[in-house]
Parts: sequence; structure tokens; C-alpha cells
Amino acid sequence: MPKPLLITDYVDENLKLVRDGDGTDTALELSKDKLKINGNLDVTGTIESSTIHAGQILGYTAIGIDSADDSYATTTSYVVTDADHKVTFIVPPSGNVEILASIFADSGNTRGLFLGLSTASSYSRLEDIYEHEVLTADETDEQMINHKWVITGLIAGTQTTYWLGAKGQQAGVVVLRWGGNAADEYAPFIMKATALPIGIYTG
Repeated sequence: MPKPLLITDYVDENLKLVRDGDGTDTALELSKDKLKINGNLDVTGTIESSTIHAGQILGYTAIGIDSADDSYATTTSYVVTDADHKVTFIVPPSGNVEILASIFADSGNTRGLFLGLSTASSYSRLEDIYEHEVLTADETDEQMINHKWVITGLIAGTQTTYWLGAKGQQAGVVVLRWGGNAADEYAPFIMKATALPIGIYTG
């Protein structure tokens, strides 16, 4: 019969049995940063990590996958394009994130398209510095817009949601489109939050 493990016994150089604050023995826990496993690992429950690395995707939204195409005709004021056009994420330790919005723009004249970030589903600007011109059409143009914002100085660990806002230089000229459930329609609307490193070179 195998000898029972004691609180002081090491299983190998990576694992040991530890005691909880209430004095009970827990399952095996890591005593070093790395664990090499040969064979199968059977896990009951979830494996979680509190480490977030630069480049890690923090939040992702895709609207219009295999569903009827939808659209929004811009006005001359910033409006959230759709209540579902948002991304929710936990701010990484660096406090810095990159936000991407991807949407199809259909322009009927030589007019500009502007995108901004909102902190609510009814447009409330994050800051004016995050309101950008992203397209000036040459007469009638159709173009996929993939626009990014770099946001710094956020409070690490805070749950945050941003919505996409848009306006046009002339009402109704630029129509934003997304989604489709048949051939030759539109790509889904995508909004993504990615962790950035602490040090960002800004010139």
C-alpha cells in the first residue's frame, strides 16, 4: 500500500502538498513557475491564470455571423451604430489597450466618415481625442474599415465596455453594413480589445 503524502513531502521538484489557512491539506499545488507533464492531464474544474501578457485578446465581439445583414445610415452627429457594437474587457496590468473596430462602409458621395468610442450605449464620448476621421470617399466608394485606437492610463483590473460611435459629413451619405446569411453579403462587425505593454513609444 502506498505511503500517504505528508505536508512536508515533495512529489518532485515542481510540486508539493501545501496546507490551507484553515489547517486542511489541499490538492497538489505548484511550488515553481513551470510544470512539465508527460502523458494525459485530467482536470476537474477550470484552469485559471492571473497573468496577462501584451498581445493577449481581452475581449472580442462578432455581430452578424450567419444572420441577416444589417446597416446604419450615419447622421451628422455621433451615434452608437448598434447597441451590440461594443467590447467588454478587464483592463490589463499595464493599463494600456488597443481597440479595433471592423465594419463595411458604403459611401454614396464625396463625404467623410468619422468613428469614435463611447462609454455608453447612447453615445457618450470617451474623449474627443478618440474621435477620428477614417474615410473620405472619392465619389461612390465601398470599403472595409479596420480602425484602431490606443488607450493608455486605465485602471488595471477594471471591467470596461466601449461602444462604437459614428457620424458622417452629410446625413445618410455613408451607410455602415455588417453581417450576412448568404453568399456575397457582408463580413460580421468585429470589435476587439488587446492588451498593450507598459512601455509604449510615442515619439
